[in-house]
Formats: sequence, structure tokens, C-alpha cells
Amino acid sequence: MMLLRVRFKMWRMFALLGLLVGRHAFGEGKPRLVDRPAEYGGGLVVFSPDHRLLAIREEDGSLRLVNFKSGATTGFLTTGHQGMGSGVAFSPDGRWIATGGWMDKTLRIWDVQTSRQLSQLEVSRCTDVAFSPDGRTLVTGQFGEKLIGLMFWEVSRAGTLKLSKEIDLGTLSKYPQTIHNLRYSPDGRWVAFGSENVHVVDTRSGVVRIFGRNVKRTTITAFLFFTDRGWLVSAHRSGKLIIWNIIDGSEAFQLENSLTRITSTARIPGTNTILISTESNTVAAIDLKARRVATENLNPKLPARLNHFNNLILSDDALGLAVCADKWVYLFDVHDLTPPDPVDDNKP
Repeated sequence: MMLLRVRFKMWRMFALLGLLVGRHAFGEGKPRLVDRPAEYGGGLVVFSPDHRLLAIREEDGSLRLVNFKSGATTGFLTTGHQGMGSGVAFSPDGRWIATGGWMDKTLRIWDVQTSRQLSQLEVSRCTDVAFSPDGRTLVTGQFGEKLIGLMFWEVSRAGTLKLSKEIDLGTLSKYPQTIHNLRYSPDGRWVAFGSENVHVVDTRSGVVRIFGRNVKRTTITAFLFFTDRGWLVSAHRSGKLIIWNIIDGSEAFQLENSLTRITSTARIPGTNTILISTESNTVAAIDLKARRVATENLNPKLPARLNHFNNLILSDDALGLAVCADKWVYLFDVHDLTPPDPVDDNKP
């Protein structure tokens, strides 16, 4: 009886997720295999805002554009960056891609439809890039002799860039990895970034705050804003989720679970539930309002021979999932993921 009750609860949660996202997801209930292997083993995969396209970084620094519904390659961007680059972001309307270079110290904008480069600027070492929600501003993380901090660029309708503001972080960011995970809030008011400490920038005043400065944290892997509730969620490699009050920087609460190495987070639209993906080959649903794990493991079903995933990446709308395994990229509709069978402790 207990086993049946557990099974029913898990499937009820799964049914709720299906109702929330099923109407909008693409696909026919089966994972799609991208049509050719990823040279870099799927080390970096970025979804377009509507999750119809993915950009997959290749070992030579180029980007391959892939149709999410079919898995077919639709184009290539020969970015010209030395090495593998360090930042990739789609514009909110999906028309452009911004790329930043660490080795070659360049910032570039690309037209997705034509694969044509629209602009190129010489900057210091670029650590990450992110577009504002209205697409009019691009923020970049910089690490150089003249500036360790952020650059804000005005983006024209033609895709050209003009520097509008610099924020020098000074001693706040002594190491380049601290200017990773750049994320705008949905209203464009805040920018979060960080590696071991949570940094939040007020885009109106330029003031930078560090949340939990004196508390030892594990490596941060993703940020997620809940501006309607005044929260910023930081996901940590240890599996911990810390929920911060954006206005005063205080810690609202923490959630800990058995999952480790969180790779990405996404909010299910219109709910207080987020999905997290992990390097332990799992996707879980977290109810922030109830402060609990709603579904521990939604299993992406892959061929049995693939026993290790390089990475799992969720789209921002929580509808698409890319699973990188053995240099191949598998694409899933989130509403097609299945919860695991409950463990029967009575079985040997």
C-alpha cells in the first residue's frame, strides 16, 4: 500500500508538470539525437529564448546551430575566436548571438539567420556575456590590466555596439572566474554574477553588492530571479539552493537535497516550481513556496551504454532539455521525462 501511495504521488507531480508545459513543448514524445557528434563533447550548449534553436560550441571555437525539434544542424558560425571562447548568449528575440573571447580579447555579434558577423570590438579578456530582457543592452565580464569588472554596451537595431557604462569591481573580483554566470533579472533592474560569492548589480545606480560575503559558499553554477517574489536563487555545485532577498541582500532560506553538481535552473512559467539539472544525470522539480523537493528525479532515458553524462542544460522556459553524453547531444521535451520507479525495500 505504501509503495502504491508513493507511486501515485510521484505520478501526480509528473502529471502537473505535463499540464504546465505540455501544451507548449515541441516533439513527439521521443528524444532526438543531434545529427552529428559535438567535437567538444557538448561542453557548452546554449538555448535560444524560445528553445527552438541551440548553439553548440565546437572545439575550434565555432558554434553549430541546431533545430531543437528535429536535431538537424541548420548553420555554423565560424566565430574566429582563439580557443573555445568564453561566453555565448542569444538576444531575447533570437535574432542575434553574442560571443566573447578570452584568448583573442574580442566581442562579436552575429546574425543567426545569415551567420554573418555584424560587429567586432577589441576588449580585454571576456569572461561571459548576457543580453538585457529588452535586447537593447549587452553586459560583458572583463578581466584585464585596465579593468576587472563589467562593461555595458548599447545594441543598435543593426547589431552594432557602443560602450555606455563601465563598472570597475576593483578588489571585489581578483580572479576572472568571479565574473561568470551573468544573468539579468526579467525586469532588467538587476544583474547577478559570481563564482563563489553572489554579486548583484543595480543597473540604475551601478552599485554592486555581495550577498553573504562572510559565509563560505561552494561554487555557484547558476542564478535564477523571482522578481515577483523579490528573490534571487543561487544554485551551488554542492546541490544547495540559496534564496536571497534581492532588495537587502539577506538570506531568505536554503534548500538542501541529495542532488549534487547543479548545472542549470529554470522556472516553470506561472508557478513557484523550478527545475534543476545535475551532473549526476538527474532532473528534479523544486517547489520553492513549499520549500521542498517535489520530484526527486525525472529520468532522461538514454541508451544503456551511455552511463555518464557530460552535462545537462535546461532552456530558460523550462520546456527543453539538452543532455550531452559521449560527444553526442540528446534533446528532450521536459514534459516527456519520466519519474523513476519507487524503490521497493522489500525486494532483495
